[in-house]
Amino acid sequence: MRTMYILIFAGMMVVTESCWGISGAEMAALMDSIENCQIDPATVSNPSGLVLTKQDFALQVDSGWCAWFEPVVIDSVTHYYALYISGHGILQFAPTPKVEKGQLSRFFDSDSLNREFTEAVIFMGDSAAAALRQRMTSAGRKLDKRDVDLASGFKEGLTGFANRWHVYALLRSLTHHADGELLTVYANLKKGGKVCYQFDPWEREEVQFSKHYEMIGYLDYLETVCSYAVGATGIETSLNGTSKDIIKAVHYDIDASIDRKGAFVGAEQLTCTALMPGRSLNFYLHEELEVDSVSDQSGVAIAFKRYHHVFDNWWPGLYLFFDNPLAVGDTTTIMVYCHGKIAESDLDFFYVTAGASWYPRYGFFNPATFSMKF
Repeated sequence: MRTMYILIFAGMMVVTESCWGISGAEMAALMDSIENCQIDPATVSNPSGLVLTKQDFALQVDSGWCAWFEPVVIDSVTHYYALYISGHGILQFAPTPKVEKGQLSRFFDSDSLNREFTEAVIFMGDSAAAALRQRMTSAGRKLDKRDVDLASGFKEGLTGFANRWHVYALLRSLTHHADGELLTVYANLKKGGKVCYQFDPWEREEVQFSKHYEMIGYLDYLETVCSYAVGATGIETSLNGTSKDIIKAVHYDIDASIDRKGAFVGAEQLTCTALMPGRSLNFYLHEELEVDSVSDQSGVAIAFKRYHHVFDNWWPGLYLFFDNPLAVGDTTTIMVYCHGKIAESDLDFFYVTAGASWYPRYGFFNPATFSMKF
């Protein structure tokens, strides 16, 4: 049996200003393309012997079939990024930090995993995809409708929840230049249900392992099991890693109103300083708020995507896409107009349900000053 090894190394975060020559609106459209990507029935291949490795993780395929989802074209370059596998293989995950081993044991009764899986969807960067495509051999057939539906349905388990976070993370990886490539593996274990491993060089905690809980019509969310930085020693600061924020929030100027029925209307202006030359930003925003428009300090519209997920609000749901990279050190102003019901009233008392997410919040370690008018 032929064995293929794809080794993906992660290093320090390195970002350059050279990004793909596409507009912010085109980046927003790519979100839709990735979320709704269709499998290509003519790309069926034999994955036997495939081994994918990443930080504390390995996926080995023993038998079955695989097929690629249709690629995206970015600035005239074709990118294959998503692969579906059906068959039999082994998923291994052994977190390095002791505290994360304990976390894994709480969910799986073991501080490391060595489990059989029956199907998987893999999101990956260009070098991993190129290596796979070069080594794989055609199965000499096309997928029938049943297999197409099987692959598409399973892929939606990854792209359809958590406010499309994994879709955005992949897009960010394809359109921003950094040292290290994203790898996301969403797999169905024979014992343990559906799980998701992700290595994302853009996150301060690059390694994340989650378990998918679902009950149709009742709940559907990813529960984070492990989350830690590369090189973590178990000390809290090392587990959290170093900041990779693209911006530093400086000041919020909020002009808003709440009527007697709890309806909120706000003009929320964020002044921030660019720390990296990023082309996109992700914000947390209350589930009930609809975004009417986003613009810069000159009133020029900024492309955005807004997602809602009723079962899982701990993921960003507002993504902004800029025509040009933010210039490091420059001050940028972003204006967000939004509305929605963020409070309940009872006997003339208001119960505000929005907490800290009724304005576009960037990250968890980004304090700012506020001017608020209601």
